[in-house]
Amino acid sequence: MSEVELVEVAKPEDNEKNERCSQPLGEDELIRNEFNIWIFLKRNAFVILTMAGVAVGIGLGFALRHVNMSKRDIAYLTFPGELLLRILQMMVLPLVVSSLIAGISNVDRKDFGKIGLRTLIYYLVTTVIAAFTGIFLAVLIQPGKSSRHTSESSPTETQTVHSLDAFLDLIRNMFPSNLVEACFRKVS
Repeated sequence: MSEVELVEVAKPEDNEKNERCSQPLGEDELIRNEFNIWIFLKRNAFVILTMAGVAVGIGLGFALRHVNMSKRDIAYLTFPGELLLRILQMMVLPLVVSSLIAGISNVDRKDFGKIGLRTLIYYLVTTVIAAFTGIFLAVLIQPGKSSRHTSESSPTETQTVHSLDAFLDLIRNMFPSNLVEACFRKVS
């Protein structure tokens, strides 16, 4: 038997593609490429802005690490992050409840008993593990018991309250971390 060698033959279309790639882009192609870039940016704006925010946060963290700031300045600087965390905490409960309701409604009646039993066992096991972990860490760390009591302000000192602090507190309370608690909380 003889060996057969495969030889690639250049097609005329390949030469045209190569020639087109080496030529400068025309105005129509440039406009089309710019339009595609804008579409990409519009579709991925949230991801791009999130990554930019992370980069800015890391940069600020490194830049402000060695700056001596007062507690008030730190509170002002951490305010946007605190709002974001409160909003995320506020969204967790409705998302989990709606996810559970949607999941339960899609389960067949035959499988519901098996899944319910597995869920109950899983819940009990994880609760026991969490309880033992909490007890172990509480005995190991002994929170609340400190060898030295350092306080930056004595109880006799009074801190002045600025109007900006009251305004930021008002905005902070507009986003409760727990919706159920916010519904039943009594403010006087």
